[in-house]
Amino acid sequence: MNETEQAKKVRRLTAIIYILLMLFLVIGTLYSEQRKEQAREAQKLAEQGIIGQPIKGE
Repeated sequence: MNETEQAKKVRRLTAIIYILLMLFLVIGTLYSEQRKEQAREAQKLAEQGIIGQPIKGE
């Protein structure tokens, strides 16, 4: 394998690693935003008294 072919493989591998890293970061960010939104919704419901109230009949 000559130097040019090896350089192409290294660049290709680097590109794949970069894409995987970006996907990991994007998915992590989306997951974090989803969790924050769920926490805001839970907080709103708690403030309205919907969450945390005992179920009637217990």
